[in-house]
Amino acid sequence: MALVHINQAIDALLVVDIQNDFCPGGALAVSDGDAVVPVANTLIDQYDHVILTQD
Repeated sequence: MALVHINQAIDALLVVDIQNDFCPGGALAVSDGDAVVPVANTLIDQYDHVILTQD
């Protein structure tokens, strides 16, 4: 992962379409689909502004 300077006053993290359906056992399971969850959790802690979407 590249090092990026985060300006917490103005930057936001956009997390798109992480949901249980894409994890193992889900209706639309993707191999290792749950591997993005710990990455997203780590990134979320670095931002004051987080936007989460689900389709």
